[in-house]
Amino acid sequence: MNNKSLKRNLVQSTQFLEILISLFIIAAVLVSFIDLGRYIYQILHTNLTLSYDLLTDFLGHALLMAVGVELVVMLVNHTPGSIIEVLLFSIARKMLVGSKSMTDFILGIMAIAGVFAIRKYLFVEDISGKRGIMLSAATPIKEVNRLVGINLPEDYADTIGGLLVRYSEEHDIELREGLKLTIYNADVFIAEMSGDSIEKLRFTKGLSDEEV
Repeated sequence: MNNKSLKRNLVQSTQFLEILISLFIIAAVLVSFIDLGRYIYQILHTNLTLSYDLLTDFLGHALLMAVGVELVVMLVNHTPGSIIEVLLFSIARKMLVGSKSMTDFILGIMAIAGVFAIRKYLFVEDISGKRGIMLSAATPIKEVNRLVGINLPEDYADTIGGLLVRYSEEHDIELREGLKLTIYNADVFIAEMSGDSIEKLRFTKGLSDEEV
């Protein structure tokens, strides 16, 4: 087995593990709805003094479930935006449930402001450190338009990988690893493929005004 095949097998294995982890997280979130129902029942059948503590526990449990859902999105999409969403939900949960003093609350506000500042001014478009924006082929087209700053037709396909497959079929282009296309004023580089399936794409906006 050569290095390229080994690398492809390792990537496929890690993707399978991420999907498996995501399924377990989803299962845990679904089971946790039972606990939310129990909290509501206890709140309705207790006195006002205890209901405040129960409501706090209820909110903490619900926000933790929301963090779990965002973790699944992060594992599936592999985009910097999804990581930021997880951070925001985690900080919000800590502020609303875990803050015991005004200092904790102020620090939470500063943390959220810092995340928004990073998103606006210091946003790292490519986690890998390469030039351009590295995205999974499963990234929705709407998210691609937002991150890259282009205007791909959202009714053309559901994901950017599906769009490239359809585009290649219509223009009789053979998709392969290392292929570079220019679509809607964005250079698209196929960084990784698994068999005939596109895994990773790198976008660079505005380097060329011509379309393939």
